[in-house]
Amino acid sequence: MPVITREAFSCWLASASLLVNAALLILNIPVPLYYLKHKAMFPLDLPSFSPYLSPVISSVFFLAVVASFYIRGKRSSWGYVLSILVLAWALPEGYRYLAPCILLLATLYIYADRLGMLWRSLVMLASVISLFILSLSLLSLIIPDLKVFFLIAVGLNISPAALYPIITTMTFIMPLLFLAHLVIRRTPLPPPRGKLVGSGRSFPLLPLLLVLSISTAVSLIPHLPQVNPSWKLVGVDSPYYVQYAEAISSRTIGGSQVGPLYPLNTERSLTILLIYIVSLAVGTEPAVRMFPVLLSALFTTSSFVLARSLFRDERASILTAFFAATSFNLTAGYYAAILANWLSLSFAFLYFSLWVDGELSLRRSAISLILLVLCWLSHAWTWDFVLLISAAYIAAMAILDGRPLRFLASKRYHLLPLVASFALDRLKVALVGTGGAVEAGTSVSMHYLGAEYLLSSFKNLVFSFQFYVGGFYSNLLVIALTLIGTYIVSQRMDRRKLFIMCWVSVLAVPFLIIDLELIWRILFMLPAPLICGYALSYSKSRILYTAAMLWQVNYVVYCLTALF
Repeated sequence: MPVITREAFSCWLASASLLVNAALLILNIPVPLYYLKHKAMFPLDLPSFSPYLSPVISSVFFLAVVASFYIRGKRSSWGYVLSILVLAWALPEGYRYLAPCILLLATLYIYADRLGMLWRSLVMLASVISLFILSLSLLSLIIPDLKVFFLIAVGLNISPAALYPIITTMTFIMPLLFLAHLVIRRTPLPPPRGKLVGSGRSFPLLPLLLVLSISTAVSLIPHLPQVNPSWKLVGVDSPYYVQYAEAISSRTIGGSQVGPLYPLNTERSLTILLIYIVSLAVGTEPAVRMFPVLLSALFTTSSFVLARSLFRDERASILTAFFAATSFNLTAGYYAAILANWLSLSFAFLYFSLWVDGELSLRRSAISLILLVLCWLSHAWTWDFVLLISAAYIAAMAILDGRPLRFLASKRYHLLPLVASFALDRLKVALVGTGGAVEAGTSVSMHYLGAEYLLSSFKNLVFSFQFYVGGFYSNLLVIALTLIGTYIVSQRMDRRKLFIMCWVSVLAVPFLIIDLELIWRILFMLPAPLICGYALSYSKSRILYTAAMLWQVNYVVYCLTALF
């Protein structure tokens, strides 16, 4: 039986104090508290507490931490302790909710020499508590008396909503600054890892099939009789896709005639054609209902393939696939029914998995071109971003190489898919006579991008996380892991991981200056499953893995059952 030392006990107590103070701070910030009480989809009846309760609890934990610090054999100035307590209690009534923040920072200062040990204790304690809450939350679906744990699980994601804009902005700005630093200093990057880490003798088929079965199971939740007894169409745009598919045979949309080249003259022709093909077997509305289930499996698989290509790590690849099956790509994709964007992003992931290879052959370049064309035909706006991300990566690599022209000449097979797909877009405009993908992207930029939105970006982000697409982007685990993963990627940079930095940097520019209506679309394009999977793969704790998986399953169950 392991012996608990005084130092370990002290760190565990300090971790508990940090968690309590963080919870008190989050629950008392006015915005999340209002959100928890008034969220239309899942209103929570929160009791009102005395304004002095939060400082009292924080002070008790802080004094316990100071006492354990003395037991550990260390010394701290009592003048420092008293000044912190006086400062926490002297706050005006309107700002008294900040008392836990002061005591939290004071605890971190006391343990400045043991931050590594404190961090490990904090993560382990948070994982154990999460395991308990999230397990009972799932049991509440069978045992109604445990419903309070389901509400707590929902609150874990919703209550920190005021912090999400800050964390997400840091996630976007960090790669942009890091990439600028690399380009200015022209820092040489090491080649990517050659051999797959964690690979056995065979392909990890069983874990991938398990994740795909989870993906299929959770994507069927909105179609269960207990959730959707009247079998309504799921998603805001689903009725439009029904009209688009039916127009192929009826040649009319809303009473207006469509041209002879329909749907080739639309910005999502492949998506409409695929739905129509499926509808020939099962009918139009059932085809639209089934399509998200198929897209979830395709997106999960493509995320696995891309993570395997970028990170060369089996564990990171499987974890990426799991996050792709349970992240906001599924929940927001279902809520808004952005089937074309979802399908195009899946093809983009497959294209990137081949295209980022440093030694791209003509055969692989041709396959990359096919996948890029499928991305273009599925959703023009997504293709615009894919082209920009590819161009940014090639440009960054050329600058870092030191001989840009020679580098570009050696990457002709990388440039071939980009130039060929752009030429096809121009050819389509000439033959069909309607605007192409470039025109679609330009139109969106003119209407939704502007420097004036920078001043209101924080307010727009708060609203986006709390209310847009059902508030489904409010996922504490994914948002935190995305920030942590971005930092880890920047510290373990190689020529393939540079691609992740370029991807996020390209999205960062419109993210900061885009109108409220499209912020959630930029977040949908963020490679969050890859970054989260990579970040979590650095932990070897099974408790943390289990807690993360339970967290994601709870999140998906809550979101997909709240669609109606």
